[in-house]
Amino acid sequence: MAVVAHGGAKHTRARSRALALRLRRPPEAPVSETAEPSETARRIVADADRCVQCGLCLPACPTYALLREEADSPRGRIALARALASGALAADPVLAGHLRRCLLCRACEAMCPARVPFARIMDAARARIPDADRSGPLRRLLRRPRLLRAGVRALRTARRTGLMVAARLPLLPAPVRRAAALLPTPPRPVRVAGRRAGPEAGPRVWLFPGCTGEALDGRTLVDALDVLAALGFRVRVPEESVCCGALALHAGRPAEARALAARAARALADDGEAPVVAVASGCALTLAEADALGQPGLAARARELTDFLAATPWPRTPRLRPVRLRVLAHAPCSLAHGLRAGAAVEALLARVPGLEVVRATDAPACCGGAGAYAFEEPELSAALRAQWAERLAALRPQAVATPNLGCALQLGAAAREAGLALEVLHPVSLLARALGRA
Repeated sequence: MAVVAHGGAKHTRARSRALALRLRRPPEAPVSETAEPSETARRIVADADRCVQCGLCLPACPTYALLREEADSPRGRIALARALASGALAADPVLAGHLRRCLLCRACEAMCPARVPFARIMDAARARIPDADRSGPLRRLLRRPRLLRAGVRALRTARRTGLMVAARLPLLPAPVRRAAALLPTPPRPVRVAGRRAGPEAGPRVWLFPGCTGEALDGRTLVDALDVLAALGFRVRVPEESVCCGALALHAGRPAEARALAARAARALADDGEAPVVAVASGCALTLAEADALGQPGLAARARELTDFLAATPWPRTPRLRPVRLRVLAHAPCSLAHGLRAGAAVEALLARVPGLEVVRATDAPACCGGAGAYAFEEPELSAALRAQWAERLAALRPQAVATPNLGCALQLGAAAREAGLALEVLHPVSLLARALGRA
């Protein structure tokens, strides 16, 4: 695999190699002998000390495969986080860059014989980096769903009137150009907050749309409501748009993430134990680990939609129509490595008659979507997307089924780069089609 040069500055690469050399030495004494380490710092060190330096994680790491830098490997980042927490290294821009470039795909966790909680280490280490938060404007936008829906409608109007060409102008902010590249045809926003569907006597479930669902993934939300109701579930959507807190957590803002998790728990308060079924696998993973954000009750009820539909007995057994389509089953990293339920996508698609399911057994690793990664690390995200463009060109499916919005946007862009006209949709939308609901 070709090695990608990141940033292009010789001093940065030299500094990275110097860091890598230090990582191979025994731990040094802390820079400050008098500073009392915080509980978070002690936990980072304890978690990092579980790493046995075996290197089994390296072949699984997408950024290490691209950059071939020890400091951009899971083993290197664990050592950097430990050194940062103990005071042996300062949080300078080079160290911070290595930690930020991690996709948090958690492929390393799936390979680790010592079960090192890598994602927990990275989230805690990023919280110790000054100015680590580069997704603040994006998160503030996501907390204002009306403004987000209005923005998507404006993009739709610009596309219809031909003004979308302006998105290629260099005078516009880079995030706007990147959003336009991922959303060449902006979806029609929907409003599902407060909706209920399904029989009164059916098993109760909450549908968790996430903070972007209504603006960017309306088709999936409508299909999810229709499918769950048709299968006999009594579905309820929260009265307000709530966020799982993933972007804040991964940006090094744990207090903000805890506040968002608490708000979600209040919006999903239930007098029973109704499952909270998240449409996006990334949201499902954050909700499933909400005990770390002070919400163990919410964590115990969290489920991912594809896995829920594949594993839970259906109260009703509807008649499904054949759907003649060649579909690539894509398991997002959050589903495959985080929730350890990567087989759920194929399992659900197997229940839809007529589908020819393509198994990309030798597919690239993470697609490079990874939450806000395409906006924060555009070069690496584009390199990972190019790998998928090449693989899609070889497989030539008619559709890609993936249960995560970020992956759907990234894989759609990869398909366009490969010159392919294919659908990218949530597995539940194919089930809705088989039910005659889409």
